[in-house]
Amino acid sequence: MTNRGIRDAVDCRGQQTTIFLVEPFYSGSHKAWADGLVEHSDHTVELITMPGERWRHRMRHSGAQLAAKINAAIEQQSAKETKNVVAHQGATSDRVPNAAIVLSSMTNAKDFVEGLDFRLPVLLYMHENQLGYPGSQADNEFARINIDSIEAVDHVAFNSQFHLEQMHMLLPTGLLDDKHIHVLEVGIDPPQFQHQPSSPPLVMFNHRWEFDKQPDIAISGFTLARDQVEFDLALCGEHFPGRHAIATAELNPKFAGYLPRSEYLAALAATDVIVSTSQHDYFGISIVEAMSYGAIPVLPGSLNYPNLVPIDLHTSLLYQPTTAEEFSSALIRTLKNLATFDRSVLQQHVTQFHWPKLIKIYDSVFDDLTNSAIT
Repeated sequence: MTNRGIRDAVDCRGQQTTIFLVEPFYSGSHKAWADGLVEHSDHTVELITMPGERWRHRMRHSGAQLAAKINAAIEQQSAKETKNVVAHQGATSDRVPNAAIVLSSMTNAKDFVEGLDFRLPVLLYMHENQLGYPGSQADNEFARINIDSIEAVDHVAFNSQFHLEQMHMLLPTGLLDDKHIHVLEVGIDPPQFQHQPSSPPLVMFNHRWEFDKQPDIAISGFTLARDQVEFDLALCGEHFPGRHAIATAELNPKFAGYLPRSEYLAALAATDVIVSTSQHDYFGISIVEAMSYGAIPVLPGSLNYPNLVPIDLHTSLLYQPTTAEEFSSALIRTLKNLATFDRSVLQQHVTQFHWPKLIKIYDSVFDDLTNSAIT
C-alpha cells in the first residue's frame, strides 16, 4: 500500500472505518510513527497535524486548535456522504459511527475533548511524559497537563511496557484503574540496505544532544576508549550550537550532525556499534532501527533498553551505572570481541518492531476503539 494520507478500509463488520490520527508535533520520531500508521494500517487513517516546533506552546495551546481541525474534517466528510448520527442526551454533539481519534500526547487532551463538536472515542498515545523527565516535579505545569489529559480520555496507550510501569508509579493512585490500557510499541520499516562492516569499526551516537541523553558521558567515554582501541565515530541526531561543535573538533567523527534520510540509512548500514548513554528514553526507536541494520548495541542496563536486547546478551551488551568509565569499558569490550557477535540474532530480535508485524496489534486496538462505547 502507498502512503496517500487517507485510504479506504473495511472493519470486521464490513463497514468503512476512519482513524483520525492527531499529531501536534509532526516531526522526527513522532512524524515517522504517524507516517508508518498511515502507510501500513488497514484502516482509513487521516492525519491532523501541526508542525514539530515550540513543544511547550503545543502542550499549552494546541488542544483547542486541533479539536477545531477535527471538527472541520468531520464536517467536510459529512458533506460528502450520508451517515447515521446518534444524538447524546439531547446535546448538539453527535456520535460519528465507524470512526475514532488517536491523539498524540504532546497536547492538552482535556482542552481537545472539550472542544470537539462530535462524539468519538479518543485514545491518548503516550510517546513520553513530563512526570518522569529528569529533574521534573509532579506539580509542574506540563506534568499537570499529562495528568489532566489521561483523566480526560477512556483509552490510553504507552509506547513500551517500561513506560506504562513507570506511569503507574508516577500518576496519582488509581488514575489508570478505570482506563482501557494498551502497550503499542513504535514501528520501523524493514532495512533497505545490508550491513557492510567498516574498517576501522564505526561507532554511532544518534541521539538528541540534550542533557537527558547525557552526551558529555558519551564524549568522555569515547575519549577513554580511543586510548585502547581504534574506531571511527558518527555523531548524529538533533543538536544545537555549542557542545556538539566542540565534540566534533575533539573527536574528529566520520559523520557529524543531521544527515538527510537516505544518507542516514546508508550510515546505519555501515555502523558496527550503536551506543546510548541516556537517562531518559521510553522506547528507543533510534537504537531499534540501528539494530535492524546490523549494529551491535552498547546500552545502559535501565529504561526500556533491556527489552530491546535478547536476555542471553544482557551481560554482554548492557552496562551500569551510566558513567563514562562503565560506558567506555563496555564499548572497548564490544569492539575487541566484535567478531564473536551474531548480528543476525539481533536483527531477528527487532523484527518484532517491523511495521508489517506490529500493525496487526495496532489495527486490533483500532477495531476495538472504533466500536467502543463513549462514557
